[in-house]
Amino acid sequence: MNWSTPPLKHLLLAAGSGTWGRPPKSSEPAYPVLRSTNIQDGRLQFDSTPLRSVSEKAASKYLLKLGDVLVTTSSGSPRLLGKNAIVEELPGRGGKFLFSNFTWRLRPDPKVLVPKYLYYYLNSPGARAELARIQSTTSGLRNLDTKLYLIQPVPVPTLPEQHRIVEILDRIGELRQLRTEADAKADRALPAALVRVLGNPANWQSDPCCEPLGKVATPVSGATPSKRVEDFWQGSVPWVSPKDMKVEFLSDSQDHVSEAAVQGTNLKLIEQGSALVVVRGMILARSVPLAINLTPVTINQDMKALVPRTEETTGTYLWAALTAAKPQLKTLVRTAGHGTRKLDTPDLMEFRIPRPDPDQIRQVHSVAETHRQLVERRQKSVLSINRLFTLLLHKAFGGSLTAAWREAYSAALREDSRDRHVAGPMEGVA
Repeated sequence: MNWSTPPLKHLLLAAGSGTWGRPPKSSEPAYPVLRSTNIQDGRLQFDSTPLRSVSEKAASKYLLKLGDVLVTTSSGSPRLLGKNAIVEELPGRGGKFLFSNFTWRLRPDPKVLVPKYLYYYLNSPGARAELARIQSTTSGLRNLDTKLYLIQPVPVPTLPEQHRIVEILDRIGELRQLRTEADAKADRALPAALVRVLGNPANWQSDPCCEPLGKVATPVSGATPSKRVEDFWQGSVPWVSPKDMKVEFLSDSQDHVSEAAVQGTNLKLIEQGSALVVVRGMILARSVPLAINLTPVTINQDMKALVPRTEETTGTYLWAALTAAKPQLKTLVRTAGHGTRKLDTPDLMEFRIPRPDPDQIRQVHSVAETHRQLVERRQKSVLSINRLFTLLLHKAFGGSLTAAWREAYSAALREDSRDRHVAGPMEGVA
């Protein structure tokens, strides 16, 4: 294998951060600006894109083109730092999209680098390990050292081999996308199944068979133990915050606290089988995350736990009712003074849900358990696909993935060169 490994900056036509502009006035042209939040699972999501005003000169400088790669350079979470996506489409707005100042645009030089090859490399195990080395923390934010980022060495085969690597990785990428689409369909099936048991949530607020959530559930607030006390944060008790609420059945969290934190602060231990809901944070602009905790947990102040008031009600039932009514719950979300979103506890507890009866509870538990088993199987499938993808990434940029192709391609080139050498004089004679 004879690959060169130049620094990233030598493979680019341009690299740099974007702009945030200013709120547009009615007479000014406005451009949608893609932010790091628009980078989701390696793809660009174009909904919830704010419109901002910039000068014509700035617009021409920051306009995105197909093949550009966007990279998150600042984040509150080390897991999200360096997440990236390739611009494969620019739908609507005449294709005129800008990018924000917390992201970097990398524009590959097509003479030496296939854009999607770069995208795949930046998500390879080697590049991800490099990310951990070249980041720092300032005012609670994780930041990429972009100077070091741009001098990281990139293994570069010939353009034909880059295309071949992209072709192979795209195949597993398509499999991952099919898995994602299947999961989305399954997620849509759950509310429909719950509506069949509980009725249409659009009618609950006027239905005499429904009652306020506060009649059957007690809200429990969360807290954050002092970061100054190290012992509070050296334990095994899950401390759930909104970033953990991406699953419906929650058995662990990214952060943990100690028993000392539970005993020595106002933090409360939430019993297993309660309904958890996010009540504060920008995620509420898009959805109202809900989960059932499968193990005892603690929660932070942006969360509420709903604990059944009586033995006739269960946490699973509360979770199921609110899951079925997510569109209606979202109408209760308000904007706080500093722009974040909130779901006020009085509004939540006044929200009406069907009065539980034994038959409904039995059916709801059956639906929830079937859904949990499906989720578990889906997670195992995703894990297997992701392991395969990681293995292929490792092989791709180590050279072994295309070793046989490279040898066959090189042999074909040598044969073609020999044929041309032989054919030249004969053409002259003719």
